[in-house]
Amino acid sequence: MQLHIQVGSAAEVGVQLGQIAGRIAQGLEPEMVAATAMLRGHIVDDKLSGHPLKARSGRLRNSITSEVSPNGNEATGLISTAVPYARIQEFGGTITARAAANLTIPLAAALGGNGEARFSARELIANPALGGFIGTFVRKQILFGKGAGGAITPLFKLQASVEIPPHSFFRSALAEKRSQILALFRTGVANAI
Repeated sequence: MQLHIQVGSAAEVGVQLGQIAGRIAQGLEPEMVAATAMLRGHIVDDKLSGHPLKARSGRLRNSITSEVSPNGNEATGLISTAVPYARIQEFGGTITARAAANLTIPLAAALGGNGEARFSARELIANPALGGFIGTFVRKQILFGKGAGGAITPLFKLQASVEIPPHSFFRSALAEKRSQILALFRTGVANAI
């Protein structure tokens, strides 16, 4: 690979460098498309399909989008999601009850096969039959369901707040694919000049 610039005047150098910059930008756009597609695929197929996060509903995994926006001598790649809980999963943080005194954390008996709650605590309190119970009560920050035969089943833990640890899927994917992305960009530059 060689870069050949013949200098005739300062104005010519400026023109030639401007042409090179334009060729590089054009050469990098398809590489940016490839890099964002590769990174999105890694996030969806690997990061949100088992480690660090398992998919329950698939909502977060299905929400990941990628786009490339060319603008003159620039191309910007963007991978994003509009799912509200993505940020706390990526960075961690504290979730605090706002509309009620406590958060209601479903226990095993309240979960369906996909790991999501079969009903909310409010729905169950209003209609215990939803869970196959005749009544509900709270003891020691646990919401219980009472069965017809007197069986007591713990259903929800009541807690004012919970701490969510970070489960990086964006940042860790970028770190893992960094060398491949840079190699794509090097190839694009080399092919352009």
